[in-house]
Amino acid sequence: MKDVLMRASARYGLPMETSRFMLRAIIGVVVWKASYLLVLRPSGIPDDWLVRQLGSSTVRMLRMLGEEGYSAQHSLQRLKAGDPVLETVSVIHTGGDRAMLSIEPPCNGLDLMVLSAGFVLCYSGSWRRKLIFIPLCILSVYLMNILRCGLLCLLWAEIPQFFDSMHKFVFNLFAYACVFGLWMAYAGQWRPTPAKEAGKGSVLDSGGEETSVG
Repeated sequence: MKDVLMRASARYGLPMETSRFMLRAIIGVVVWKASYLLVLRPSGIPDDWLVRQLGSSTVRMLRMLGEEGYSAQHSLQRLKAGDPVLETVSVIHTGGDRAMLSIEPPCNGLDLMVLSAGFVLCYSGSWRRKLIFIPLCILSVYLMNILRCGLLCLLWAEIPQFFDSMHKFVFNLFAYACVFGLWMAYAGQWRPTPAKEAGKGSVLDSGGEETSVG
């Protein structure tokens, strides 16, 4: 494996660490997709649990905001004609049994959770640091999804003309931006330098000597 990485790095001019990350990522994607399509999706794990929890948690958040009329109903449905898999769908209703939002497995944030955790696993770093950031990434995605679903319900109730644009673009961009921020934090790109920690920077004076500025 090391020889393969060294040859790839030499051939394409990539740093060894970059080649190692790309190889881990490719293997991870293949393993995840095979596991999901062949085992996890047919069994409903963890899709069913995530959809139910997301629907119930969204209703709890809305009630905390004073929207008392909301409720969630869970059911098993065949989402595509001819698909043998029955999948859990959580429909959020408001007063008068008006359906506001349908949460299906593609909406449960599982792919984004795996993507964010997969980056941490593939990137270099100690296992202690990985074990801190992986749950943090997963929890962040879950909480963002609850907020997203709650806001979509309120949008549909108050200003439905903005629903599609917020659902398809704005909220997705926000979620990916937050995950990217977590990646940067894990990679150490946002660590303060010693000069910043001391509240000082450094510049070169006209004579070429380094001087400090506050």
